[in-house]
This record gives sequence, C-alpha cells and structure tokens, in this order.
Amino acid sequence: MIRPPVAVGMVLVLFISGCGGDGGGRKNSAGSREGGAAPLSASQVLGKMVEKADVLRSARGTVEKTSYVSGRVTRMMGAVQYRFKPRLAIKRDFSTPATGFDQYEILLGDAFYMTVPFRSRRSGRLWVEYNVGASSAKTRSKVGNLVAVAQQDDPAMNLRMFTASKNMRTVGAETIYGVPTTHYRGTYSVPKALAGLGAEERARARKIYAPVGAGEVSFDLWGDGRQLPRKIRIVTPTSDKVHWDMTTLYVGFDETLSIKPPPAYVVTVIG
Repeated sequence: MIRPPVAVGMVLVLFISGCGGDGGGRKNSAGSREGGAAPLSASQVLGKMVEKADVLRSARGTVEKTSYVSGRVTRMMGAVQYRFKPRLAIKRDFSTPATGFDQYEILLGDAFYMTVPFRSRRSGRLWVEYNVGASSAKTRSKVGNLVAVAQQDDPAMNLRMFTASKNMRTVGAETIYGVPTTHYRGTYSVPKALAGLGAEERARARKIYAPVGAGEVSFDLWGDGRQLPRKIRIVTPTSDKVHWDMTTLYVGFDETLSIKPPPAYVVTVIG
C-alpha cells in the first residue's frame, strides 16, 4: 500500500511535469480597432490583455497537459475555475488516463484540499487538507509547491510572462469555439520572464518552472475582441528530465463561481 506522503509526492510530480463569461461584446478579434484606426501591434495587444486579466473577477476553462518526466509520458485533461476576487479560490478537476484515477484540488483561503485516491481504501477519507501557512517548514514548502502548480494556468501570470518575449508576432485570425480571435506566437526566456513579475508571483512561477531549467519557452496565444485570452498554449524546452506541453481553453470570464470545500467527513487534516 502506498502511504499518503508518497501518493501526494507522485501527484506533485505529475502536475509539475503535470456579468457572464462569453457575454456579448465585440465580435472583432484582439488586434483590430474600431473607427478605421491602425490595428494594434502584438505587444500592444498583450499589454491590454494583461490589464484586462488583472481585473478579472473569475475565469473558467479546460486544460490539457502532456508531461514528460525522465522518459515517462503522462497526459492529463480536465477543468479549472479561478475566483480572483474578493479572495483567491481555485478548483481543478483532472483525469489521468494512464493512472486510472481522477484528481481534484481546491484552494480556499489558507486551506488547500486535494484527493489522494489510495487513502479511501483504508480510511474512507479521499481528501486531505493542508494549511498553506503550516508551522512545519517541510510541510509549508510542500504545500507551497502544490499551491503554485495549482495556479500554473493563471491567465494573468502567464500573460505577464509573455511580455518578456522579444519575438511575439501575429499568426492570423482564427475562430475558437465560435469566438473570433487573433492568434499570436512567440518565445521567452524563463529568467527574464521571472524578472518581470512581482515578488509573490515570481516565487510561485519559480516553483512551477524550476524543473525545466532556464531555456526558451514557446507559447501560442489567442485573444478575442475584448483583449481577453481565449486560448493559451505553453511548451517548455525539451530535455531528458522534465518538460511539458499545456493548453488552456478559457470559456468564461467574470461569472459567479461557487467553490466550496469537500464535506468534513471525507477530509483528513494534515499540518
């Protein structure tokens, strides 16, 4: 039987390596302007997208991620919900075909909940709860890594990292699930991208990108007419140890999201 800490460690490796949303709004794509004015450059659009992402109340989408860890390939797919205001709350639901189990994570205030499937066989309690500010330095570090990885598809953080790109360019117009968008593509250096983040965001991003080193990350970005990200793809540098390919499709913004903790009777509190 796998003990809980080992199971949590396995999950962490998978994740590291692992007013209505669509609304009416304009039907034009991200780089166009009204009134016949010259279209915005890719970098100008990105700047506006960062501004818009920073004031979002919520975002909802789907995620697909393929991770390569020491030659082992793991594919994950699922849904993610972010409630940014008044206080950050996150819910992530993923399936991993290779392992045959589903993974759930919830962040509410200082409580981080995650499922550990192996636990239910013994205790009937599928969930564990960690205190983000745990007194134990070891537990606090582990939870910090888990919480950071849970935010790897945060639109504002990723868009801000894209601003470090020196070669972002327009690919063309594309429609994403009925929404007209402009497709952009570029690369950025992880150290330079980290340097452009605030202290808290930088610490979080450093934990996410630490396993992949300091190479060039490739990205694709699809923005709609309101300068909101509709789709983001991030591909880290290929290496013999760890790299990943992650695509997030955002399907709703500024919606009212209900994110609640799991029932107490299925939760074991750790730390």
